[in-house]
Amino acid sequence: MEKISCPYYSKKIDLCMASLFYFAIDKLREEYYCGNEDYDQCPMFLSKLLRTSSTGRLEKKAPLARTGNK
Repeated sequence: MEKISCPYYSKKIDLCMASLFYFAIDKLREEYYCGNEDYDQCPMFLSKLLRTSSTGRLEKKAPLARTGNK
């Protein structure tokens, strides 16, 4: 069974590709984040998700209806 690891981690060259600038991974970070299924707790992984995700804003095509009596 293959070990689950971060999709942005390159084990061959020990680089994190989730950061803005690739950086070398130390053994502690690899142990806690990159090399196991807990990579979704990694600050670099979460930052990458935020940078690449949509803003989640709704397009407003018409003004919202107001509720209440005036």
